[in-house]
Amino acid sequence: MEKTTKADINESKTTTKQRIFVVCIAAIVILILFNSCLPQQQSRAQSAFVRTMLNQMLKRLGSKKVLSSYEVRKLAHCVEYAALGAICASFGLVFYNFRKWQNVWYLFSFVLTIAVADESIQIISRRGPSVSDVLIDVGSACAAAAMIMAAVQLARMGGRKQQHKNHQIKISGDANE
Repeated sequence: MEKTTKADINESKTTTKQRIFVVCIAAIVILILFNSCLPQQQSRAQSAFVRTMLNQMLKRLGSKKVLSSYEVRKLAHCVEYAALGAICASFGLVFYNFRKWQNVWYLFSFVLTIAVADESIQIISRRGPSVSDVLIDVGSACAAAAMIMAAVQLARMGGRKQQHKNHQIKISGDANE
């Protein structure tokens, strides 16, 4: 009978975490592509529902801004792709060295492929594909990914400063003894 080592357990945990990330990424991509497959009437109805909810929320918050259907549709693109960019960047940071530009290029390429597929599907569902939507999609994903990467980098820098400070305290404490 084989003995399970600590390395085996850690590898199993890593594999499980990777699977969870992949399932989350796949779910977001499926949601994006599913929304693109909706017929124009159904898409308009969804946008109208979301628009009503958002405008009610803005009114309760004291805002006089009233969102148009166009703004809601573009906001939907931003939210969907920001979620995709954030989860992909998190996946890359957790499991791969995202400090290498090559890996950032993989993220950009993946998101661009999904955005182009998303707009291409709209041709089939008789909705108007738009190059500007592709730009909004990629821009939103990249902005979210950049924020995740910057936050992680700042956290790492803060951790290093704290370690350095603790090391200085330990050294000066040794001198007093």
